[in-house]
Amino acid sequence: DGKHLALGADDGTVRVAATGAAREHRTLEQLSVVPGATRTYSDHAKAINDVDFHPRSPVLVSASADCTMRFFDYASGAPRASRQCTDTHAVHAVAFHPSGDHLLAATEHHAIHLYDAATFRCYLAPQPSDHHLAPVADARWSADGSLFASCGGDAIKVWDGVTNRCVRTIASAHLGAPVNTLCFGGGGRTLLSCGADSCVRQWDVGSGKLLRVFEGAQQTRRT
Repeated sequence: DGKHLALGADDGTVRVAATGAAREHRTLEQLSVVPGATRTYSDHAKAINDVDFHPRSPVLVSASADCTMRFFDYASGAPRASRQCTDTHAVHAVAFHPSGDHLLAATEHHAIHLYDAATFRCYLAPQPSDHHLAPVADARWSADGSLFASCGGDAIKVWDGVTNRCVRTIASAHLGAPVNTLCFGGGGRTLLSCGADSCVRQWDVGSGKLLRVFEGAQQTRRT
């Protein structure tokens, strides 16, 4: 709803802040002394790699190197996570389906982990040949949830959001450099990827054609 922002830290803490307060107080140190402006959760044992808000409920999910995803009801005032989903591998990225019913997890495993958000049942692609050849760095849904995209190693994959089958693979997307993160744009018609080659590349989702290269980035870490 745009009223909150969330931060995950290397020390395993997750912070949720009111957007209005964040505009007035530019640093976490300033925010921390404002009553009710932030909530801090210390449930994780290792670094936080990603966070995502539920699209319909006041729930935040965090992804951690401790192989868990934890769910925080930040509106209730509860001091700890309300639920926990344990994966078999360190979790690099997490993303709610636009309906909130499913959850994508990009992990140190080569397969995308697709979870039922209610039961935590995990689904893998039915064809092992569809899996990445390296750990999955990121995974994101299109705005309507009909597709999702993932990156692992130097490859990008586009998936059918219903059948969980890979419909397109873009190999060596960043000329052999690892692809760190990606997101949909243009109403789901295009895809942006960021790689360790310090470039952002824009792709046509339907054809896999490279549309544009943005050069000159100074950092290659996933943000």
